[in-house]
Amino acid sequence: MTPARRSALLAVIGGMMAGAYLHERGVVDLGFGFAPDGLPEGAAMALAGAAAGYAILLAFRKLRDLAGRDRT
Repeated sequence: MTPARRSALLAVIGGMMAGAYLHERGVVDLGFGFAPDGLPEGAAMALAGAAAGYAILLAFRKLRDLAGRDRT
């Protein structure tokens, strides 16, 4: 597995875990109106967390590229 794919996979998994943790602690509501403790609610939490984790990874990659461009 390439390092880029590995970091993307870890970002998605980490985002899903963070989303589930924040939802269970009551910090954010990622249930999107589905019945509590149901499969649709879990799927919505997983998708939202995965998208957020990947978006954060892309933002950090973009910042790294911008910082590298300044040095040249």
